[in-house]
Amino acid sequence: MKIRVREAKATDFEGLLALFSEENEFHAQLVPAYIQTTSPVLTREELPALIDSPIHQLFVCEDGDALRGIVMVSLQNSAEDRWNKPRLCGYIEDLIVTATARGRGVGRQLMQAVRRWVAAQGVQTIELHVWETNTGVRHFYESLGLQTVQRRMTWELGILVCRTRSAPRCPPR
Repeated sequence: MKIRVREAKATDFEGLLALFSEENEFHAQLVPAYIQTTSPVLTREELPALIDSPIHQLFVCEDGDALRGIVMVSLQNSAEDRWNKPRLCGYIEDLIVTATARGRGVGRQLMQAVRRWVAAQGVQTIELHVWETNTGVRHFYESLGLQTVQRRMTWELGILVCRTRSAPRCPPR
């Protein structure tokens, strides 16, 4: 497989749609309590905003005329307040490698493109979120040198909520 990473363009729409659809299905199965399948996952009208934005960059990895992976990164600014320092980071919105191309260097090359782009913006940190149960990609990120610095935890209460015309309430026991 001879792969090449480049910036996405409008003519990549069909390949991007296929990759975003594959990601949506994967995550809907991985964390069904949080992610639902949707269609379409991307429209032609939405694509220009992704590829023409000064604070977003969308890279694709192609093998011949087929897209094997994509990565979308954005610049995110956190304002200073009493507790927090001001921060500007590159944030990985999505990294998608088609199942048939995993383990072949596609993700690594996409992440290197992100690293170069973020550094060229004068930013020193790249961040992302990853589902705890997605162990394969967590190990991949760790192999690149990413470290866990915060963990988001959830406490499912198992409360049944019923909606009426007046207000939410639960049925009597």
